[in-house]
Amino acid sequence: MDWGILEEIDVSSLPFSLKDSIPFFSNGMGAYACFDLKSKDKQSGFIWYHDKAPRLDIELWAVIDEWTKIGIEK
Repeated sequence: MDWGILEEIDVSSLPFSLKDSIPFFSNGMGAYACFDLKSKDKQSGFIWYHDKAPRLDIELWAVIDEWTKIGIEK
């Protein structure tokens, strides 16, 4: 999978390794709810965007629920 904007952000400054991360759910518009497989907290993760820096320390299940709700309503 292509992580998109790697050339535009400082990947070494991220608090996780991309090789130990998995995109779990997509909103269909270029954003992915991702888990850090090495994290001890299995409830949080990050949102990876194809065109901007990731949002860190996100409660992923709440995001996935909201994205699913939006998808069903449209």
